[in-house]
Amino acid sequence: MRKISTLFAMLCITTAVSAQTQRLVLFEEFTGETCGPCALVNPTLNEMLNDEETKIVSIKYQNNIPSPGPRFWPYAQSDIAARQAYYNNTYSPHGIMDGNQFNDNAGALDPVIINPRYATPSPFEVRVAHTFSAANDTIYASVIIKAAQSYSDSNLVAQIAVTERDIFGYTSPNGETHYEGVLRKMLPSAYGTPLQISWNAGDSVVLNYSWYITPAALSSPVYYQLSVVAFVQDNSSKEVLQAGFSRAQVPMDPKAKAITGMQDVTCSGTMTPSFTVANNGITDISTLDIQYKVDNNPAQTYSWMGLLPSFTSTTISLPPIPVSGNGSHSITLTTANPNGGVTDNNMLNNSKTAYFGIPGAAVAGNVLEDFTLSTFPPANWIRVDQNGNNTGWLRSTAGNGSAKIDFYSSFTGHIDNLYLYPVDMSGASGATMTFDVSHRQYSAAYIDAINVQVSTDCGLTWNTEWAKSGAALATVTGYQTGAFTPSAAQWRAETVNLNQYAGNNNVLIRFNAVSGYGNNGYVDNVNVSLSTGINEVANTTFELYPNPSTGIVTIRTKTQNSDYKIRFTDISGKEVFVNTRVEGNTIKADFSACSNGTYFAEIQTPNGTERSKFILLKD
Repeated sequence: MRKISTLFAMLCITTAVSAQTQRLVLFEEFTGETCGPCALVNPTLNEMLNDEETKIVSIKYQNNIPSPGPRFWPYAQSDIAARQAYYNNTYSPHGIMDGNQFNDNAGALDPVIINPRYATPSPFEVRVAHTFSAANDTIYASVIIKAAQSYSDSNLVAQIAVTERDIFGYTSPNGETHYEGVLRKMLPSAYGTPLQISWNAGDSVVLNYSWYITPAALSSPVYYQLSVVAFVQDNSSKEVLQAGFSRAQVPMDPKAKAITGMQDVTCSGTMTPSFTVANNGITDISTLDIQYKVDNNPAQTYSWMGLLPSFTSTTISLPPIPVSGNGSHSITLTTANPNGGVTDNNMLNNSKTAYFGIPGAAVAGNVLEDFTLSTFPPANWIRVDQNGNNTGWLRSTAGNGSAKIDFYSSFTGHIDNLYLYPVDMSGASGATMTFDVSHRQYSAAYIDAINVQVSTDCGLTWNTEWAKSGAALATVTGYQTGAFTPSAAQWRAETVNLNQYAGNNNVLIRFNAVSGYGNNGYVDNVNVSLSTGINEVANTTFELYPNPSTGIVTIRTKTQNSDYKIRFTDISGKEVFVNTRVEGNTIKADFSACSNGTYFAEIQTPNGTERSKFILLKD
């Protein structure tokens, strides 16, 4: 009885009544040990849920789709099967938010979906606490449900789930090695506890249950990893009106939460990251070693001293870390030796890795890349994944070689950048970028984006010069739910005006991909063409400018000669007829009615024909 009395003390509530209560969102996922797609979805999904832990709590039902797993399904089969039937679950990974607010592939959940629900006040407050018996073989859970306003519903139930916060050291048939929020038991059963029909503001009910932690070979939970999730659900609509939970009581658990303060690229020779560390344990942390290493170089140690109370976070500023060598790099930060060497009860969440690049020297001249070589990224290009999983841009064989952005497997909000090598435009009077793009949407609800961004200060600031997303990015009409690979007819040519960067001696250009968890995108035949303005080619008879042109092209003949004949052609050699006006030895040709692209001007004289190429790039 001492444990229950302690719980009541922990859950004392005041008699003050609030008209509304901050909501805690509930996310239920049907996943499984034999589900291959689950192994792809869950690591990133769990990371997102952890980042949003003040807004959302999760329960993971390890079900029997496509077949029963050996460890989790047998242990909680009856409870999982009941929740499957309740939601008519037929696939994995299947995510459900607050019962009826989201019902889709679990990988589609993101903060954009969570935030509006979190911002909607709840008519109830749910408080949860749990303790253990002296032998740590029985968990005692107590839940208080309190009405924040008058409410009436004939089909409300209270559901209480015991979940295991972190499970590691076991590899399931689908290859997963880390599991979070796994359902172990529902109290008293998966059918919950019926609640009263009518509530006045301030009414409350207290529920107390206990569960003997059933021992089983290989599958018994670790008691200190157990937490309790409680929620109020309307069985008619399935809406979850409010959730609450009590944290797992892990003795010591410093967690690597985020690396910040880093740019995608650096030219300074150092990186100065900040490291956010959370204390997920019940013991305050006063000292902690931060081990940091660049690529696979030996780790260095930074010793931190301070106070990191239980269930709080702090951001630690590290000293400048030397970095060198052109190309793509990584930096890994790891927590170690909490409180001088106290045992860390969860070693799987100690490290974070961030990726960055060091550009090489700028190269003068045009850029031409068709991705036919198997090496990726191409020589002196850089690939940077801002979300730390080192996926995203990769080489595809589509189009005889292209750059593919894997939106199909990359979760909403993930950012991946593909950098061209730096371009020296100091001798140019204009610049144009052309490339081919291909994309097909998964559905209208999943909006992927590709942007062309330019920097002249080594990545400190960026300008977006081309941006397309969703239907505007798509080169194929309609939707495709399988992974998209383009045919030869499913590409579109794009042109980007880079004239404003002419004269800069170090121009960085990147393809910035922002995933909407939709379908794959492709880029090919990247060409950055520099022009030198007047007399782009070595003509002795005439000069042509500006190049590129926004519509009016001026041709100035160097001597007066009535025998000149001028003609214009497009890139295929077909003659283009445009309005021209002669002013002395100057001809002005109006291309404003023509399409953007490459054109040629030819002047025929008694001494021969001279030809000059120019780009038409209208705003």
